[in-house]
Amino acid sequence: MEGLDIGHNLVLLTDVVVQIARLRAFNYAHDSSRPQIDVGAPVYDIRGGFKQYRCGTPIVGGDAYTTTHSCNLYEQPQAAGACYQDIFGDWHCTMVGKRPASSNQVREQIPPT
Repeated sequence: MEGLDIGHNLVLLTDVVVQIARLRAFNYAHDSSRPQIDVGAPVYDIRGGFKQYRCGTPIVGGDAYTTTHSCNLYEQPQAAGACYQDIFGDWHCTMVGKRPASSNQVREQIPPT
């Protein structure tokens, strides 16, 4: 879930907490949208929380504040998702927070270390 988003912001996660449920079989209604999922492999539902930072390009030539505080923080204390294997055997896990981004945005943060 980390990397560049469609707006070319760097997305970083910290303080990730995950609980893993017991394995279950592939369910078309819940799992068919997962890219290249192996329908014969088990799926693990997960829940937890995380802090997500979206960092833009620092303002070059700005003051010390604008060059270091280029991130927005979104806290997601209640998130849910799943872990699954793709057809190449690689594992993927995603969690989506239950809070809308607009309700919990903290602007102008320093990036996490």
